[in-house]
Amino acid sequence: MLEAEIRSHKTGQVYAEGSTPLFVEDQNLLPPDGLEASVWDAAIPILSFVIVATAGFWYNGYEPGMSIRDAFGNADASVALTWAAFLSSIVALSIGLTKKRFSLDEGVKAWVDGLRSMIIAVIILALAFALKSVISEMQLAEWLVAITEGSLSSAVLPTLTFVIAFATGTSWGTNSIVMPIVVPIAASISGATDAVTPLMVTTIGAVLTGAVLGDHCSPISDTTILSSMASGSDHIDHVNTQLPYVLIAGTLAIVFGFIPAGLGISPWISLFAGLIVITLLVRFAGKRIDDNGNVIS
Repeated sequence: MLEAEIRSHKTGQVYAEGSTPLFVEDQNLLPPDGLEASVWDAAIPILSFVIVATAGFWYNGYEPGMSIRDAFGNADASVALTWAAFLSSIVALSIGLTKKRFSLDEGVKAWVDGLRSMIIAVIILALAFALKSVISEMQLAEWLVAITEGSLSSAVLPTLTFVIAFATGTSWGTNSIVMPIVVPIAASISGATDAVTPLMVTTIGAVLTGAVLGDHCSPISDTTILSSMASGSDHIDHVNTQLPYVLIAGTLAIVFGFIPAGLGISPWISLFAGLIVITLLVRFAGKRIDDNGNVIS
């Protein structure tokens, strides 16, 4: 990240040599000079998207006797969001035609150009979902837990759980797969299957934090792909610039969090020690640059 920041300051080049941004601003999508627009031209389509998506979640997931909460949980998000995206684009087109911002041909062309700009991101997302399905069918998380279950102790369970959750590279999928496996193991090791123990809480935290950490830096994660797309950066460049921060945070979480927790050390001691190390790390390892791209010593 430091190299990229220095390059952008010194050369004005925001992309690395040979990179392929997932999204590049198309001049054809920009409004013509002199066009007077209103904030409501954008606010109304966005509001319609939110309303249609909310109603779509309920309609798609509702079954007789269901509460609103259960209906939302049962909905297929991709279907509801597709409805919302299509209808809100129709609203935006209608506003432009009504206010004579553009002709029908210009509006349809802009809509098609917008779709075209998303093709690369959509292809990467489709391939990522396919790869995730393959990994899920391989049952990697279940296998890792199964081969280590007999030799686990309270000292290593939180750390091992964190590593497994991180390695899967997804969040919700990891939570649904790993949580039902490791929580009973933690309860069994604690010797209290009918009570919540510190080891159980730590293990649950290891699943949640490891899953989010892996999801943040995995190149096949939908959130990572969408971040690259939204920022207009090369996808692999984005992943590579995030990895140092992610791995440092994960290492500190293991050393000052999960290992001490597994050994029964007070979490307040771990939090205080981790805070000191992070502060020192940022102070002495972090770099600042001036407006000309030179590192400030």
